[in-house]
Amino acid sequence: MFIKRLAVSSVDGMLRDIEFGPGLNLIVDDTPESAQSTATGNNVGKTTVLRLIDYCLGAEAKPIYADPENPRNVYQLVKDYLRVKHVLIHLELVADLSSANPETLTVERNFLQGKQCIRTINGTQTPAKEFLNLLSEELFPSLPIGEKPTFRQVIGHNIRIDDWALSHTLAFLRQNTAGVEYEPLYLFMLGCTEKDAAEKQRLALKKKEEFAFAKKVSPGRDEGFYETAIDVLDNEIAALEDKRSHLAVAENYADLLTESDSLAIRIARLRSELSRVEIRIGLIHDAERSIEDARSTVDVEQLRFLYDEASALVPSIQKSFEQLVAFHNGMLEERAKFIKRDLPELGQRQKGLRQDLDALLEQDKKVSGELSSKISSKEAEDLLVEINGKYQQKGELEGLLKQLRESHARLEDIDERIAEIDRQGEEAGQDEKIRQRLSVLNRAFGLVSQTLYGETYFVRPEHKTDKSGVPYFSLRVDATNISSGKKQGEALCFDIAYTRFADEEGIDCLHFVLNDKKELVHGNQLRKIDEVARDNNVQVIISMLRDKLPDELVQNPDFVVLSLSQEDKFFKIEGHPSVKSS
Repeated sequence: MFIKRLAVSSVDGMLRDIEFGPGLNLIVDDTPESAQSTATGNNVGKTTVLRLIDYCLGAEAKPIYADPENPRNVYQLVKDYLRVKHVLIHLELVADLSSANPETLTVERNFLQGKQCIRTINGTQTPAKEFLNLLSEELFPSLPIGEKPTFRQVIGHNIRIDDWALSHTLAFLRQNTAGVEYEPLYLFMLGCTEKDAAEKQRLALKKKEEFAFAKKVSPGRDEGFYETAIDVLDNEIAALEDKRSHLAVAENYADLLTESDSLAIRIARLRSELSRVEIRIGLIHDAERSIEDARSTVDVEQLRFLYDEASALVPSIQKSFEQLVAFHNGMLEERAKFIKRDLPELGQRQKGLRQDLDALLEQDKKVSGELSSKISSKEAEDLLVEINGKYQQKGELEGLLKQLRESHARLEDIDERIAEIDRQGEEAGQDEKIRQRLSVLNRAFGLVSQTLYGETYFVRPEHKTDKSGVPYFSLRVDATNISSGKKQGEALCFDIAYTRFADEEGIDCLHFVLNDKKELVHGNQLRKIDEVARDNNVQVIISMLRDKLPDELVQNPDFVVLSLSQEDKFFKIEGHPSVKSS
């Protein structure tokens, strides 16, 4: 799909109606570089055009009216204008820009809530929770719904607006995205989708949790340590028992002693089991706090808008905004739910263990009292205390050893399941298929990079292992780039080449690339982009300062689809009656 049209209207009429064509499309800021204001953030709104397209494709509204460098700084005038003036965004995508009657997909969104909310696909109002899935079905029919990669991940390289995506050719998702999460994305992009890739991600998260648990249970100690320590205690207990057997004691003392020893071991094991459960609960709460700490202020503001919208639709909603925020930061929301799944069962287990422990402690207190009344010497009393202490140590060590063995068994099971997923991929000839697809991709990548930069860039596979020991497939670009300008150019070369590759291999893809901040790309390359884009059936939409563009591009109306300035900002709010009076 190509972008044919972006129309922005309000209750006052049409604000902007932008027609896009094949090849290079420029959104130009006519403001001289010397006059750029660092205080206004969005300045004239050239980046806003890209964000509005992204908004129609499922992005959040917040970046449209906030300072990207300081998300807490909301441009209230723009935010109010979008809602009070009922601003409506209309995006029109077509399968063929040259056809008189092409297959068309239209998306409309406004910034209102409840019954006033507009969120349509081909004229049909769509619930928020179904919007991305329906877009995915229209644009990427081969992409499994509810699995990884997600629709938003797949289109991540087509929409490079933020600095991270602009300067990272292949790692274009959020900065904190784990390497293992890229695996299903790269496989999908290569047309080598692995059916269990999502399961592998879940196993990777589970393994990370298990590692944390094992480290908490026994920092720096392995099973051999506990086995040896228990053997040493057994020898010490045997020597003390032998010494005690030669002491004169009262009638039924031996029976009480046996019961006391048994209670000591049971109490120690219960304490160890209770400690294990409480460690599990503590790790879950630590993970929850980590998710809370990791959330960005951008997400908080985005969630506020979504929560207000949800509250308008469902007035009886039970969850508070604070609860929603606590478990949200993109994929972190899903992770939080996964982490919390065991809390109810662990809570019940904790309660039961405490009750059992209290009962045993009460029983031990009674037996200890009876023993004290029957001990006939100070020496026997001291031996009793020492032996009980040894039994308690043994019980605690046995409990820790059991927990460590169980944890290692769970880790082995996870490793076996991950290895089985990888084996299935090998048996299906996954590596050879990847090699073949990369050969096709690199042929296109090399041609585009040679044309634009006189250098041959290529993508190669890597097999990595994360900190938890989970192996995963990755990709990297090999090139001799060191400047940020060339790095941005590298990403653009890849996106153009990838579209050609996807077409050749019959892989679902978008035929447009949105790029912001291309001021660092040299004019020599900008002159060639239109030709390269057309040769590869790609539409390149770039927003940048007029000062940085070669004259022949600026003066050609075929390239410049929109010019903005301080006197003609995108939403035309300046000089407009206050939105508060409307």
